[in-house]
Amino acid sequence: YKSESSEDGIFDVVEKEVKEIPAGSENLIVTPWIFGEYCPITSETVRMTIFNLTNMHTRAHIMKGTFEGIGYNVRWIKENYEQDFGVEFTSFRVIGGGAKNDNWMQALADLMQLKIQTIEDVKYAGARGAAICALVGMGIYKDFSEARELIKVKKSFYLNVEIYKSMMNYSWSIKGYMTH
Repeated sequence: YKSESSEDGIFDVVEKEVKEIPAGSENLIVTPWIFGEYCPITSETVRMTIFNLTNMHTRAHIMKGTFEGIGYNVRWIKENYEQDFGVEFTSFRVIGGGAKNDNWMQALADLMQLKIQTIEDVKYAGARGAAICALVGMGIYKDFSEARELIKVKKSFYLNVEIYKSMMNYSWSIKGYMTH
């Protein structure tokens, strides 16, 4: 049995559990590659790994470490994109279920070292985007910049902690391993 309220409730459970875990998950590092890695490099054989796991770490540490591992990976993709295309990002907008987790969004802002924004009604972001494409295509809005008013930012998260700077060196050594 799965109701709308129970589906949304899981986000509250995860948020509550990881809220008390400090940034850096007490030196736990999780690589999020359950099915291999395809961006920014391709390796079908690399798998998820948990580094520095001790008997003091809990399920909440592993969840937060996974969030942070995904954040490291997104930062890696961002840095490659900036280097390859000569652009610089000042913010990211995040959609989907993860955007409901304020703790994860703060970790992303800290890891990415830029502003992270979530939008209102994040669950319907895909449908809203499709509707906006249709409105522009029908000429109701001249272009996407004019239709931008239809997307309302719900929250913004800014760089808050510095611990990820020291952990980045360790994490980036894992990245070096991936590219060899």
